[in-house]
Amino acid sequence: MKFFEFAEAMRPLVPGKLSRAPYLRELISMFTTVTENEWGTRNDPITVVSDSTLDSMTSRDNAFTKKLAQAIHSRLRIDNFIDVIQDLDDAAKMLIVHNLEQFGLGTKIDQLAFDAANELVNILHEKAKITTDDSALRREIRIHAALAAYRQELLVRSRGCQVCGASMVTVSNGKSKASPQIVFLDSDTPEPSRDDFAVLCLPCGEKYRLAHTKDDVAALQYSNSRLLTQQQLGDDLAPLDLDKKLVDLLQRIKALPRAQRTFDPNYIVVPLEQKLTDDGLLSRCSDAMAIYERVIRLESQALESTGQFSFNRMRAQIKAAWWSMIDADLTEAEIFSRLAMWIADQTGGDQYASEVLVAYMIQICELFNPEDLTGKVLAA
Repeated sequence: MKFFEFAEAMRPLVPGKLSRAPYLRELISMFTTVTENEWGTRNDPITVVSDSTLDSMTSRDNAFTKKLAQAIHSRLRIDNFIDVIQDLDDAAKMLIVHNLEQFGLGTKIDQLAFDAANELVNILHEKAKITTDDSALRREIRIHAALAAYRQELLVRSRGCQVCGASMVTVSNGKSKASPQIVFLDSDTPEPSRDDFAVLCLPCGEKYRLAHTKDDVAALQYSNSRLLTQQQLGDDLAPLDLDKKLVDLLQRIKALPRAQRTFDPNYIVVPLEQKLTDDGLLSRCSDAMAIYERVIRLESQALESTGQFSFNRMRAQIKAAWWSMIDADLTEAEIFSRLAMWIADQTGGDQYASEVLVAYMIQICELFNPEDLTGKVLAA
């Protein structure tokens, strides 16, 4: 494929119906890098080219000179070109796919950014007579095309920095915006997958890119495996579909008057100590039960007496969800939090009240029962 054919095929990439010279300037700017201080200087590949030459370049191959191809190649910013293509809507991508097919390049929407970037490099190398090894550039294209394709999924899955756990939202001038850094994990795989990337906050991302060890990579790969497990758990869990009266129970827990939120001096914590090894979680559950154990027990009985709420059904469903998590590489605290969040999401109930309910389920030996955990080891 010749450059003028490539430029014609990529027309949907540039918004507006620009004439030939302005269009080419805009297109070339998408895959070259020029600093602000270099704008309008001879270091800017498209500044030194006249409009008449650019007009000719849209229809004749010999108008695209070896010197210009070398200048563009020396300023090539292929990752930006890939990102611009990936951000197009599917209709625009399909137009480019059809256009490229007219000039002999077969591709698909999900491969468009990768194939178009490689074809551009082919054109530049042929015109500039570049014969040096370009394996590093080709690898960069493959990695960044995969990153661009997986970016949104990675951001959703990560839930925060995979190193420090910090939220990746910064506040500037009263506005919030995400500032994630997606890094590649030095994999030798020829086809990078989503698990070859990790999402970090700005400080951790900059530190990783500056220098990292094999242990750093191994830690992020382990983090990815845990995220994948948790994602699969979320996909596999059936909706609670609990009795609507459970919402009433959660509301009654939440609505307990502050004056009545006092510790029961007769409450015994030994049963919880037999089930939980996480000291922090044990304290949370113990405190919750010292206040709410009697409330949950009596309110559950009252609701069940109406015939519209089944405590046994609720207990079975929550335990089934717990069982689906117990084989995953999750800590006690992570299982506790995920169960509470799951109950709150499925019922529309209060998060804290849901945590209290999970603590109660532990108290009555439905969750983390040593007999159920025989032969199983939870993550530390």
